[in-house]
Amino acid sequence: RKSTLCAPRRLRTDARAPPPKLVAHGSRRANIAPEPQHKTMADDDDVPRPLLLCTALVCASVMANFTLVIPTSTYYSETLLDSGIIIAAYAGGAIASLTVWSRFGAKSVRSAYLLQACLMTVGNFLFGMFSYGTTGLAENGSGLFAALAACRFLVGLEAGVMYNSNLALMDRCSPSSRVSYLAAYQGFVGFGLTAGPAVSATCVAVAIRIGDENLRDALGAFFMTVWGLVVG
Repeated sequence: RKSTLCAPRRLRTDARAPPPKLVAHGSRRANIAPEPQHKTMADDDDVPRPLLLCTALVCASVMANFTLVIPTSTYYSETLLDSGIIIAAYAGGAIASLTVWSRFGAKSVRSAYLLQACLMTVGNFLFGMFSYGTTGLAENGSGLFAALAACRFLVGLEAGVMYNSNLALMDRCSPSSRVSYLAAYQGFVGFGLTAGPAVSATCVAVAIRIGDENLRDALGAFFMTVWGLVVG
């Protein structure tokens, strides 16, 4: 009889053998969370519609005020440098006002919007009154040019409200609909950038059509004054 002590053990290769069982660690099953679904503004009621409408008007008005004088900036000066100063004065006011607007929180957006409407209305009205009937820096002197630049600086103080409008939307919308509101916000900005030159050119055409060249330089500012009253 041969000894089998040193013989290697053969592994069982039965095709009918049951597969090995997987033992779960613990008694709880793993809960796989479903992937979050992207919502649109129509599916999200977190942002009130009046707030969204006011935000649209405010954002559009700020951008329109910035680009309003681009087509007519040469009417208020005799050199391109002075024309650039008229345009840049708005940006200077915007930079200077950032500290003030940062004090308004997301819950005080109404106060921020009212302040923006006041700055827009008063600044554009004064700019329209000073520019009424002007034909250039040479005839009106440096004093009037400084007054026009100061009025544009005053209007520019409103621009910091863009921070508050964005903050108000992001504070109230859900994370799943945040992309939709950011896209809408950019749409408000784009509309305002194109509305400013359109309003200015239209007002110039209307003033020339009615035969009042003195109103040519001021009608756009008066239009934005009415816009500010509507926003307020």
